[in-house]
Amino acid sequence: MNVSFGYEGYETLYENLDFGLDMDSRVAIVGPNGAGKSTFLKLLEGDILPTQGWVNRHTKLRLARFSQHHLESMNLEEDCVAHMKSLDSEMPLEEARAYLGRFGLSGELATKPVKFLSGGQKSRLAFAELAWKQPHIMLLDEPTNHLDLETIEALAMALNNFEGGVVLVSHDERLISLVVDEIWQVKKGDMEKDPPEPGYVRVFNGSFEEYKERLRREFEGGSLLTNKKKAERREKEEKERKAKAAASSSKPPATAPKPAPPRPSGTVTVERRAGPTAGGRTVEAPSGMQRLSLDGADAPKGEAAPVGKFVPPHLRRAEAGVADAWDED
Repeated sequence: MNVSFGYEGYETLYENLDFGLDMDSRVAIVGPNGAGKSTFLKLLEGDILPTQGWVNRHTKLRLARFSQHHLESMNLEEDCVAHMKSLDSEMPLEEARAYLGRFGLSGELATKPVKFLSGGQKSRLAFAELAWKQPHIMLLDEPTNHLDLETIEALAMALNNFEGGVVLVSHDERLISLVVDEIWQVKKGDMEKDPPEPGYVRVFNGSFEEYKERLRREFEGGSLLTNKKKAERREKEEKERKAKAAASSSKPPATAPKPAPPRPSGTVTVERRAGPTAGGRTVEAPSGMQRLSLDGADAPKGEAAPVGKFVPPHLRRAEAGVADAWDED
């Protein structure tokens, strides 16, 4: 009643817990990772004590708890039959083997050392141990780890046939929807707020489908951790903006760049002068060589020979009276 809990040296994990369980209870503990779901199961079991308030249990109440830590604490060297006989030294060997066969540990599996079993087979052995204790209420912490779909469905059927209370922590939607009829929501606190805000455990008034729909809306609207991150980002951007404004105000004013020299006024006019074009290049013939024109006439000295019809070189030499090297004397 009015239970609060916090680990020694840390802030309060949650407070004002006020719940009741009986053999008709089918409860799922839901909430984000790190909110304290497994710790809440330890409070129910009595493994830890509340820092405030008290937990009232019937004197003849038998609780059985499944957890991954329970699997790790098994004696790895003994076989499944020896593990069951450790619970009851007077249990006959045949009865132990038959009992294990009901949980899928028949034949060679019953005599195989625990260290050679798979994760799912170890879970079957843990369920066999829980059922042997004949508890009034079962506390199951992530029971579907290492289990395939067929085994999960078999576990759901067994829990529905169990004549006692069930409190489970699980992320498996199928198991929750098949077994539970009540949702307890664990909310993680924020002890860095001013004032600090402890977490809580409250009953969710609705089905598991309605709880999923609510989570979907919260994620779409960003009402979980998203709003907190957005507020932190806005605060950081505001600090950076103020720091930049302060830095810019403390700097000396920058000198203005020198203006470009002004362009000369007026217009630019390009003048084309009329007159004779430059004379053609005159090539003087070497001394002692007679210059011939293309039309057979000697070009006047100092003037370029006019261009006429083309005359082959041997005819030009013949017309000019120049002897050919091939002509006979």
